[in-house]
Amino acid sequence: ANCTALCSLSLKHTNIITIEDSAFMGCKRLHYVDFPETLLTIETSAFEGCQIEEVHIPSSVKSIDEYAFFLNNTIKNLSVHEDNKVFQTGNGVLYDNATHTLKMVAPRYHLTDYTVKEGTLNIGGEAFYGCENLLSVEIPSSVNYIEMNAFGECSNLVKVKIKGNIPWMTENSFENCKALQ
Repeated sequence: ANCTALCSLSLKHTNIITIEDSAFMGCKRLHYVDFPETLLTIETSAFEGCQIEEVHIPSSVKSIDEYAFFLNNTIKNLSVHEDNKVFQTGNGVLYDNATHTLKMVAPRYHLTDYTVKEGTLNIGGEAFYGCENLLSVEIPSSVNYIEMNAFGECSNLVKVKIKGNIPWMTENSFENCKALQ
């Protein structure tokens, strides 16, 4: 953590199974990580505040904390190995199939209008955080919960269409969405 000289990290030829809480937090120059095929878990704030541009999740990963890449607003591309049964990506969005949760969006992926996948139950905390390109989002009736700051700092978000009643939404789900109409 807080290693200001670390720029890239190759773990590919290791047997690491967990990247623990805050392991690389504050490594502000870290822009590249190559994950091993043995990796099972990426924990809270593991890469918080880093400058990673691409995240490629191996087939072995079963758990990613929704805050694992918090304040890492340089991510342009998110991908998941095709053999991973828990996670899937598309259009810069990471879904957890096991919990039916939209986990995170690559903040620098050019996503302007987005429709959350039908069947999604939760929109994770900070999921869209800092997505400055996002202009509108449509949320299906399947969503039961929008977690803390899910759309925080989406400064150009103008329109949110909710197709049903969301039983639980935190008070700051749309914090600092100044363009929201």
